[in-house]
Amino acid sequence: MLSGFLLLASLAASSLAQGREHAPNLSIDLRVPQNVVGFGAPFPLELLRTWRQGLKPEPWQDTALAPLRVRLLERRQSQEGGYLRERLRFRAQAFSLEPLLVPAIEFVARDASGRVFRASTLPLHLRVESSLAGRNEVEAEGLAPLLPKASQPAARWPFYALVAGFLCGLLWYAARIIARWRRTPPSPPLIVAPPREHALGELEGRLRALPARKRLDREADRAFHVEVSELLREIVYLGHGVGTPQETTREWLQGLERAAPFEKALIEQVGQALRACDYIKFAAGRSEEDSRYELRQLAASLLNAAMPAEEEGQ
Repeated sequence: MLSGFLLLASLAASSLAQGREHAPNLSIDLRVPQNVVGFGAPFPLELLRTWRQGLKPEPWQDTALAPLRVRLLERRQSQEGGYLRERLRFRAQAFSLEPLLVPAIEFVARDASGRVFRASTLPLHLRVESSLAGRNEVEAEGLAPLLPKASQPAARWPFYALVAGFLCGLLWYAARIIARWRRTPPSPPLIVAPPREHALGELEGRLRALPARKRLDREADRAFHVEVSELLREIVYLGHGVGTPQETTREWLQGLERAAPFEKALIEQVGQALRACDYIKFAAGRSEEDSRYELRQLAASLLNAAMPAEEEGQ
């Protein structure tokens, strides 16, 4: 029995010696809590590097964790059983909604003779999902341009401000119109005279503007007869549709004789008036106050006859 026990003890010792002989010179391990993370949301990441005493490891570079964005939170080293252990804790973020791959990280160390020892992690596969917390984190750090278009919050406040300003301006303008409408009394209805009556009314105004009994110089006397001649022609034309103001006195009187509504005595009276006006206009003659008054009265009587009769009740 004793010999059997010694045999087992020797086998165990030999196995331990073999285990120490074949123990790795260095190792590296990358750890994350889960392989599903939120877009832009921070998550913990831990890297553990171990190497045998006497080896000199290459310094750590955060770029080895690309495409992740990392920030080192803690670096701690310890010694255990002839090995040095370095623990690195990071705050990591992912900015891609597509499946994300962190390539294998290589760990290199050398001994005193320059011999190289290598170790590497397995590739890290992460699935990134959109998250509100991640978007808030990105905006807080000023990294909004990194957001994909589907995840970026729409900047709609300028549009809402423009619409609100337009509505306020519209309400202000409507209030001004209502206030003005309340202050302004309603205007009386505008009565528009027919074209013929309007023209006769203008002739009446011109007739009233003529001087009745007043001494006139040569130029004013001529202007008076020019105006009376034009008034007589226009009154007959507008009131009865006979003749045109552009015709000569002879042509105009011939047309007047052919018109039915006029008596011969009236035609002769109008003819004498026009010839008297022509004498003053073209022969530089002079007239008396009484003759000018008679011409004015003749034009007034023709104008009254041309005016339309007023309807009863008006």
